[in-house]
Amino acid sequence: MDHHGCLAFGQGDPVAAHFGLGAAAFRYASWGYAVIPLVRGGKRPHRMLPVSYEPGARGGVYHSSGSSAQIGDWWATDKAANVGIATGHRSALMVVDLDVKRGEDGPGNFTRFMGGYALPEQVPCVMTPSGGWHLWLRLPPGAPVPERPSILPGVDIKGEGGLVAAPPSMALHAPIERPGEFATPVPIPYLWSVGCPCSAPLAPSWLTEWARAAPERGGSPGDGHGSLADLDELARTGIPVGQRNATIYRLACGRFRKHGTGPDGWALVAADLHRVLAVTDCTGFSAGELNTIMNSARRFVADMEAAEAVQQRGWEASRGRVR
Repeated sequence: MDHHGCLAFGQGDPVAAHFGLGAAAFRYASWGYAVIPLVRGGKRPHRMLPVSYEPGARGGVYHSSGSSAQIGDWWATDKAANVGIATGHRSALMVVDLDVKRGEDGPGNFTRFMGGYALPEQVPCVMTPSGGWHLWLRLPPGAPVPERPSILPGVDIKGEGGLVAAPPSMALHAPIERPGEFATPVPIPYLWSVGCPCSAPLAPSWLTEWARAAPERGGSPGDGHGSLADLDELARTGIPVGQRNATIYRLACGRFRKHGTGPDGWALVAADLHRVLAVTDCTGFSAGELNTIMNSARRFVADMEAAEAVQQRGWEASRGRVR
């Protein structure tokens, strides 16, 4: 369903007639998304894309493009190619993938995890052929989010280097077999359920911070990060230039978990971080940037601890332990 008509094409539309599903690819590109052709009925990059066997060469999603000429060439070659959208910086997009296959409850697990957090209104939401959901959220420039498979049971974050199939793509599913019937796969579409990709809102900071820092299976960024062993190792080796912000953020979250988020905790965390920065190349990394990262980490940990306290009180109340 296309609530806003942004992906609707009239009968006899010349672009749709000539390029098939490519008509939608043109539309996505006009909204700033990098597109890539996928195999018919699937999620893999199309076989028409070039393959390089050179060591270190990149393929697949790295061929994605917003060029009308390139998109025209691709879908003139195969009008039935599915439409893929690159996630991460190429489209300034992150997608929360909520799966229900194999008994997973991605939607329920993500909703329970959010607790007191909230998503913006009218987040574009795709219903996938398997019955799951894709939530599309924009990223601000220079704020990449990594790929995070299984960040919660049934929940993946699609970020740097990832892709998603987008409506009106199809997936082939085998129907239930009955005596005397052939189990010929049938195409099931991806459908827009809520919102429109032309106006996807920015991802909230709590979500991008969680996606960057949380360990597998949904722990908070302070769980398993920022230990004394991590601190001692980093104080010996320093942090590579391209990893400073993310590493300092993870370390700060862990140390705030240990020392607390009050003034005394701030001073202890700052001392820990300065041990690491003393052996790190800090060219272009200012005291103001460190302060911003520390504030963000402290706020995240404080919010997580507040949510945990609420959950604990609810657990105790349900067992009659609160008087």
